[in-house]
Amino acid sequence: MRKLFALFMAAALAAQMLVPAWAEGFPVDPDSAGEPTEEIVYDEPTEDLDAVGDPDPAGTQAEETVYEEPVDDPSIAEIPEPAGAEKSEETPDANGENVKEEEPAGENGAEAAPQPIRVAFQCTPEDMILEVFPADGDADQMIEPEEAGSYLLLPGEYSYLAAAEGYETAAGSFTVESGLNEPIEINLILEQTDEAEEIELFAANSNSCGEGLTWKLSYYGTLTISGTGKMASYSPGDAPWYSRRTQIRKIAISEGVTSIGEYAFEECTNVTSISIPGSVTELNEYCFSACVSMKSITIPQSVTRIADGVFDACEKLTDIYYGGTDASWKHITSWNAGLGNNVRLHSTGVFTGKCGDNLTWKIDNDEVLTISGTGRIPDYNDPSSGGNNTAPWYGYAYQIKKVVLGSGVQNIGNDAFADCYGMTDITIPDGVTSIGDSAFDGCSALTEISIPGTVSSIGDSVFSGCSALTEISIPDTVSSIGDSAFSRCSALTEISIPSTVSSIGSYAFSGCALREVEIPQGITSIQSRTFQFFTQLTKITIPDSVTSVEICAFDNCPVLKNVYYGGTEAQWEGMYVDNYAGNNSALLDATLYFEMQYQRIAAGSCGGNLRWSLMEDGVLKITGSGAMPDYSSASDAPWYRYGSRIKEVRVGANVTKIGENAFRRTGVQKVVFCAKETGSTDAPLVLGDYCFAYCDSLNEIQFGNRVIVPGDSVFVSCSGLTGVTVPGTVKLDKSFNGEGCGYGMFSQCPNLTKATVECSYVGPYFFEGCYKLTEVRFTDPNVQFYSLDNDNYGHPFHANYPRQMNVTVYGYTCSKVHTLLQANGAGVNLTFQSLPGDSTEHTIVVQPAVEATCTSTGLTAGKYCSKCQYVFTVRQKTPKKAHSIVPVSEKQATCEEVGNREYWKCSSCGELFANAEGTVTTTLDKVSIPALGHSPEKVEAKEPTHTEPGNHEYYVCARCNRAFKDADCSQPTTAEKETIPAEGHKVVIDPAVKPTCTKPGLTEGKHCSVCKEVLVAQKEIPASGHKAVIDPAVEPTCTKPGLTEGKHCSVCQEVLVAQKEIPASGHKEVADQAVKPTCTKPGLTEGKHCSVCEEVLVAQKEIPASGHKEVIDPAVEPTCTKPGLTEGKHCSVCQEVLVAQKEIPASGHKEVVDPAVEPTCTKPGKTEGKHCSVCQEVLVAQKEIPASGHKAVIDPAVEPTCTKTGLTEGKHCSVCQEVLVAQKEIPASGHKAVIDPAVEPTCTKTGLTEGKHCSVCQEVLVAQKEIPASGHKEVVDQAVAPTCTEPGMTEGKHCSVCEEVLVAQKEIPASGHKEVVDPAVKPTCTKPGLTEGKHCSVCQEVLVARQTIPAAGHSMEKTEAREATCTEDGNRAYYTCKTCGKIYADSEGTQETSVPDQTVKALDHDFGGWTRTQEPAPGKAGKERRTCSRCTAFEERDVPYTGSALNITGTELEGESQVTLDGVAYPIQKDGEGNAYVDLPVAESYLLTAYSYNDAADAHSRYPIGMRCYRLTKNGAAVQVERLSAFDNLLRYAGTSIRLTGKKGIRMITSVDGALKSALIKEGVYGLSLVEYGTVLARASAIGGGDLTLQNGKSNYAYKRGVADPVFAYAGSLVQYTNVLVGFSDEDCKEDIAMRPYIILQDAAGTSYTLYGGTVYRSIGYVAYQNRNSFRPGTAAYDYVWEIIHYVYGSEYDSEYKG
Repeated sequence: MRKLFALFMAAALAAQMLVPAWAEGFPVDPDSAGEPTEEIVYDEPTEDLDAVGDPDPAGTQAEETVYEEPVDDPSIAEIPEPAGAEKSEETPDANGENVKEEEPAGENGAEAAPQPIRVAFQCTPEDMILEVFPADGDADQMIEPEEAGSYLLLPGEYSYLAAAEGYETAAGSFTVESGLNEPIEINLILEQTDEAEEIELFAANSNSCGEGLTWKLSYYGTLTISGTGKMASYSPGDAPWYSRRTQIRKIAISEGVTSIGEYAFEECTNVTSISIPGSVTELNEYCFSACVSMKSITIPQSVTRIADGVFDACEKLTDIYYGGTDASWKHITSWNAGLGNNVRLHSTGVFTGKCGDNLTWKIDNDEVLTISGTGRIPDYNDPSSGGNNTAPWYGYAYQIKKVVLGSGVQNIGNDAFADCYGMTDITIPDGVTSIGDSAFDGCSALTEISIPGTVSSIGDSVFSGCSALTEISIPDTVSSIGDSAFSRCSALTEISIPSTVSSIGSYAFSGCALREVEIPQGITSIQSRTFQFFTQLTKITIPDSVTSVEICAFDNCPVLKNVYYGGTEAQWEGMYVDNYAGNNSALLDATLYFEMQYQRIAAGSCGGNLRWSLMEDGVLKITGSGAMPDYSSASDAPWYRYGSRIKEVRVGANVTKIGENAFRRTGVQKVVFCAKETGSTDAPLVLGDYCFAYCDSLNEIQFGNRVIVPGDSVFVSCSGLTGVTVPGTVKLDKSFNGEGCGYGMFSQCPNLTKATVECSYVGPYFFEGCYKLTEVRFTDPNVQFYSLDNDNYGHPFHANYPRQMNVTVYGYTCSKVHTLLQANGAGVNLTFQSLPGDSTEHTIVVQPAVEATCTSTGLTAGKYCSKCQYVFTVRQKTPKKAHSIVPVSEKQATCEEVGNREYWKCSSCGELFANAEGTVTTTLDKVSIPALGHSPEKVEAKEPTHTEPGNHEYYVCARCNRAFKDADCSQPTTAEKETIPAEGHKVVIDPAVKPTCTKPGLTEGKHCSVCKEVLVAQKEIPASGHKAVIDPAVEPTCTKPGLTEGKHCSVCQEVLVAQKEIPASGHKEVADQAVKPTCTKPGLTEGKHCSVCEEVLVAQKEIPASGHKEVIDPAVEPTCTKPGLTEGKHCSVCQEVLVAQKEIPASGHKEVVDPAVEPTCTKPGKTEGKHCSVCQEVLVAQKEIPASGHKAVIDPAVEPTCTKTGLTEGKHCSVCQEVLVAQKEIPASGHKAVIDPAVEPTCTKTGLTEGKHCSVCQEVLVAQKEIPASGHKEVVDQAVAPTCTEPGMTEGKHCSVCEEVLVAQKEIPASGHKEVVDPAVKPTCTKPGLTEGKHCSVCQEVLVARQTIPAAGHSMEKTEAREATCTEDGNRAYYTCKTCGKIYADSEGTQETSVPDQTVKALDHDFGGWTRTQEPAPGKAGKERRTCSRCTAFEERDVPYTGSALNITGTELEGESQVTLDGVAYPIQKDGEGNAYVDLPVAESYLLTAYSYNDAADAHSRYPIGMRCYRLTKNGAAVQVERLSAFDNLLRYAGTSIRLTGKKGIRMITSVDGALKSALIKEGVYGLSLVEYGTVLARASAIGGGDLTLQNGKSNYAYKRGVADPVFAYAGSLVQYTNVLVGFSDEDCKEDIAMRPYIILQDAAGTSYTLYGGTVYRSIGYVAYQNRNSFRPGTAAYDYVWEIIHYVYGSEYDSEYKG
C-alpha cells in the first residue's frame, strides 16, 4: 500500500494538483515522522468538543493523570498513534506490569497527556470514498470515522486518499497540532473528469473467491467478481472483502459466474447497486443479508434457487425486478429468504430463449409456452437420463399449461415437451413435417391433440404416458407409427389408423383402453406387445397382409372376443403367431371370422378428430370424437361422390354433431346412432339442419340411448319413411329454429303413416304436410307443444290449403294433447283417443282469490286442472296495496359473515328499498357487503431440531388470527396442534476438501452438531497430479532477453520445466531522413532508430517553418456569360491561397425573340431567332425557309361502278388549292355477279349459307344466312404434379375440335426437395451398416449418400449340450452371438438355428407295472406304485379294501404296543377284562411283525434294533396266532481295520450272530428276505446330537469328500459284511466317525423293514495306530498308515516308524 500511495501522489503531481489552502505548509514527506511509538489506549472522548484541548488550562492540576482501561466495546474505535507523537515510557513494577513513569513536573505540575482533536472533512461530491491513516502507515491502517467524514485524531501527521466515480483521485497529508482547542475543518473538492480510471485497492490475480474466480475492489467502491465458475461459500465474517465491506458501493458480477456463495456480501451496508449476470443460477444462503442500503435488485431468469436468508435484514429493499414469471418466482424462492411484506415483485412475466437457429420461445404469466420463428425445434435429451441437453424450458415444465407453436415451426425434436406433466393443450400448425421420439412422453394432463396433415410419421414414444389423452386424429399422410408411440395412454378409447400406415412398432398401443381396432391393409407384422394390456379390447380387424404376430402382441387382452381376418382359413393357419407361454392366447382363443365380406372403399377425415369410412356393403361409419362441420351444400360433404352407394350410416358414441346437409339426398336406407357406452362422451348428439333431408330410401332410424338435439328439417321429405318412434332422449327446446328446435323434423314425409312420440316436447311443424299420417301416439303425459306456447303458430300437423290432414292422436285424457285438439291448425282434423290403460281424469283445482299486496295485484277466484293446467275459470286481477317500510341498520362484514349497508324493508311483502320513502327498490345482493373471506398467510413447515420444535405447514388468517390446515381455510386447526416436538440430529455438512496436485482431498461428510456423531464419513480423494501447461517461449528483443518454452502446473502453479533466458539481440540502426521545413510546417534534422524495436537512437530535431510571402490576386468583373472574381491573396513561395478569391456569377443575357416568317408556295420565310438586348449577341440565328412550291396532291381516279359513273385522275396544290390537272368523267360499267361460298360454323363462330354479290361494287345480290356456332367440345388437360426440381401444371381445359384453350394451365413451382434423414444403420454381426444419409421424401433422390460400414462379426457364447430327462427338455450344443442375439448350430455362425430347433424334448416317464406297496385294510385303502425306469419318479394309486374286520386276542401279543402287518402299524388295545387285542383285516395268512428296542445298545432309542415275528392263519372263522423267533440285537460290529483301496478309506466289518439270524440274512425265513445292507456314516461333529438314520434310502448325514455319496462294498460272506468309505481328507483323520450298521428286509407283499445296529465312534487316526503292526514295513499300505499316524499325532511315534 505504500507503493500504491506513492502512485497516488505521483499522479497528483503529474496532474499539477493544487494543494488546498488549509494544507499549505503541511509536510508531505511520509518518512519525516520517525519511528512509530507504542500504542496508547485513551479514554472514550468527551462529547463536549469545545472542552477538548488542554485539560488544565490554568495549570492547577498537580496530580498524575490516570487513564482508565477502555470498555470492551467494539463500537469504540481505537485511535492509532500518529507519526511524531511522543513516546510514553513504561517500566515494569514488582508484578511485572508496566507502570507509566512520571514525567518531570513542569512549573505547574505534571505535563498533561495529549487529547484527540475532531477533524471534519467537507466532501464534494458527498459520496466520495475517503480514507485517513497515519502518514508513516498505509491504507491497511485506515482510521474509522466517528461519523461520515468526521474523525477524532491525536496530534500528529496523517495522510488521506479520496476518490469518486467520474472524478480525479486526490491524495495528500495534513498535521494535527497539539494544543488545539477547536475542531479542524478540511474542505476537500474533487475535480470532474471523463478519463478517470478505476484504481484497484487489490490486484485481482492475487485474490481468489472460488475456483476460476477472482475479485478486485476499486477505490471508487466497485467490487468486481470475474472468471468462470461457482463463488466460494463463506462463514459469517469470512468473505475476503469483509474488512472493507463499508467501502463497497457497487457489486459487479461478470458473465460466467454461476452462483453467489453463502454470506458473500453480508453486511455490505453501503451497497446500493448489484449487477447479476444471466449466467448465475443460485443465490446461496444469506449472500446479501444486512445490505441495508439496497432498495432494489434485478434478478435474471437464469436463477433457479434463492436460498434461506438471502435478503435477511435488507431493511430498505422494496422492489425486486425478476426476469421470469410469477409462478417460477414462487418455485425458486425459499419461504425463508428474508423477504418482507413490503417487497414488491416486478416480474417480466416471461421466460425467453432460443430453440434452434431461427426459433425463439417464451413462457408468460398465463403459463403459455409460445415458440415463434421459422425452422426446426432441435432434438433434446431425455430428462430422466440426466443429460445436459434437455429442452431449455424443461426447468419450467411445472408451470407450462398450454403450448402454442407458430406457423413457421417445421418439426418437433426428440423429447421437446417430455414430462410437461401440467400441459393440457397444444396447437401444432400445418407445416410441421415430423414429430421426434418422445416429443410428448409423460404429458399426463394432455387430453387431446390434432396432428396436421403435413406429418408423415409418428416416432418412438411420441405420446407415451399421456394418460389423460382421450382424442387424437392421425392424418392420411402418416405412413408409420413408432415403438411405444401411444403406450400407457390409459384414457385413449378410440382411434382410427389411416390406410396409409404401413408399419406399427412394438408397444405402440400398449396399455391403451381401445375397445375396437382396425389394422389397415399393408401392415405385414404385428410387433411384440403392440396391443398388450388392452383390458377393454373386444374386437380387432386384421387384414390378410399380416403374416406374423410377434411375442406378447395381445398379451393380457382378457375380453377380446372377435377377430375379423381378411384372408382365408388356410392363410390364417399359415400365419406365424409367437404364442410362447400362451402370451397370445387371447388372439388365438377369440372367435375368428374369415374372408371379411366387405372391404373399405373410401375413408377420410370429417372434422377435428372424426373419421369416416365407407365399406363395400354400403355401411358408412363416423368414428372418433367431436363435432362434424356444417356443409353449405350436400356436394361439400367428403362422401358426396359415393352418395348413391351409402346404404347405412352408423354414428359413433363419441360423435357430438352431424353437420348441416351432411347426408342430404343420399341413398341411405338406415341410420344408427350408436348407443352410449361406458367411457363414451356424455355430450348430446346434435343433428344439423337438413342432415338427412330428401333421403328417399330412408326407412329405418335407430336413435339409441344418447341424448339427441335436432335442428331444422332433419328428416324432411324422406319419402321411404313409413313409421317412426321418437324416443324420450330426443331433447327439444322452445325455440323456433336452430339446435334443439326440431322444426319440421318429419315434415313433408309423404308416406309416413304412423308415429310414436316419447319425447317431452314437440317442435313447430313437426309432422307438417305428412298427408298419409293417420295415427300418432304421445306417450309422455307431460308432453308440451311449441304451437300451444306460441298462439297456435307452428302447429305440428299443419297442412297447406286446400289439402287436409286427418290424424287420430293417442294421448292421456288429462294432457296437452287434448288442448292441441282444441287448437286445431289450418287444414288439420284431429281425433282424440285415450292410450290403452289411460285412467287419467282432470283434477279440478279451485283457485281461491288472492288478496293484493304492496308488491303485486290480487286475483279473483279461478278453476283449472292441476295435471294438464287446463283453465276452466279465468282469474281477474285486483289493484296493489301500499308498502309498510321498516329500517334495517348497517352491519360490518367479517371473514365468514356477510354484512350489509343500511336499507329499508317492507314488513308486509319483504321488498327492499334504498331509501326511507320506498321509491327506490334494491336487492339483498346490492345492500350486502360480502364476507371478507379469510386472508391466509402461510406458516411454512419447519423441521424440528435437537433443541427447537418444528411445525407442519399451516395458514393463519391475517384478519381473525384463526389457524387452518389448508390455504382454502376449510380445515380449522391451532398452532399447538401443528407443532412438532424438537428431536433428531442437527446435521452439519463437513465440507469437501478438493484434492490438490500433490495432496489428497476429502469427500463431503456430515455430522450432528449437537451430539457430534459422524453421519456420513468423509472419504479420501486421491491427489489429482499436476496438470502441465506450456509456458510459451518469449522472443528476445533488442534490449530485453527472451525466454525458452517452459511448463507449469495449471492447478498449483508449480514450475515443472523452468524457462531459460535468451540474450537480447541488440539494435539494428536505420537512418531517419531529414525533412525540409515549409512555410507552415517545421522540418526535421536527420536522426536514427532501430529497425527491429523502433526505439529512437538519435532523435530528429525540429527546424522552424519559414512563413508565407504574401501576393495580391486582383479582382475580375463578371460579364453576361463569364463570372468574375473578388480580390484574394496567396504565398509566392508555396502557392498556398491565403485569402481565397470568391466567384461573382455571370449576369446572363437579357433575351429578346426575333419572330418567325412563314414561307408560301412561291415566297421564302424565316425561322424564329433570339438576341441579347444588352450585348446584342445573336443567341439564336434566324434561318431562311425556302418557298415551298406547290404541293401537288393527286385527285384519285374514281372507278365507275355498276350503277355510277367514274372520274380520271387529276392534281391540285394542297396549300393554295390551285388545280394543276383537271379530272374527266368515265361512264358506269354495270354489275358482275360473284358466288359467296357457304361457311361452316365453328365452336364459337356462326356459319353462313351460300350467297351472291357483285365483284365490282360488292353489292349483295343473294344474302347469306347465319348458321349457329356448334359450341366447344371440352376436354380436360390433366394437372401435372410438380416434382422437387421440375414445375407442375394446374388442371386446364381445351376444345377437342378447335383446340382453343378454355382454362389455361398455370405453372406450379417446383416444390423443392423435402429432406429426410436416412438414419445410420449400425452394422450387425453379418450385415454391413450404413452411415447417416439424406434423401428427398418426395422424389427419392439421394442428397447425401450413405457409406457402407463393414459387418462387425459374431461374438459367440457356447451353450453346452444337456441331456433330456423325463420331465425337463435337454438341448444340443449351440452358440449365441452376444452382439446380435442370433443362435447358430456352429461356432462359425454359418448355420442359423433357434432355441426350439436345438431343444431335445423331455423323454416322459417310462413307468413299469404296478406293485402293491400297502394292502387295503378296513376303512383304509391300500396302495400300489409303479416306478419310472429312467428316474426315481413314481406314481401311486389307491387299492380299495373289500374285506371285513376281525378281533384277535391272546397272551401272545402281551408286552407289545403295536404290531405291523405288511408295513402298516396297528395299535394293541385292551378290552374290558384286560385282554390285549388288535383289529386286523381278514385274509388267509399274514405275517405280523413287532419292532424291539434296546436303550442300552442304542443311544437313538426311537429306532428299532430288532423285531419279533408272528404268523396269523385264518382257518374258517377262526384265526390262529403263532409266535415266531425274535431277531433282537440282530447286528453288531465284529471289529474295524484299515486297508488301502487306492485312495484313503476306512473299512467297517459287521457281524450277524446265530444260525437263524444267518439264515435270515443269507436265505430268508418266514417270508422275509434281505434286499439291502450297509452302514450309515457321518462325522461325529455333523450329527450334533441328531439322528443317524436312513432317509429316502440314503444317509441324512452323508460323509462326502470328493465323491457324491459314501461308497459301500459288500463282503462275500453274508454273516459278515464290509463297508468301505473312500474320499476323506487328512484333516478328517483327527475326528471321530459315527458308524451305524443297518439291513433292509422285505416280505412277500413288498413291505420293507429296516433294522439298525448300535452306533460306534471311531477315529481313523486311532484305528491306524491300533493296527499299525498289521502291515508289512516297506509296503505302500504301511507307509500310508504311518502317514496318517504322523499327521494325527505329529512326531511322537516317528522313532517307532523308523525303528
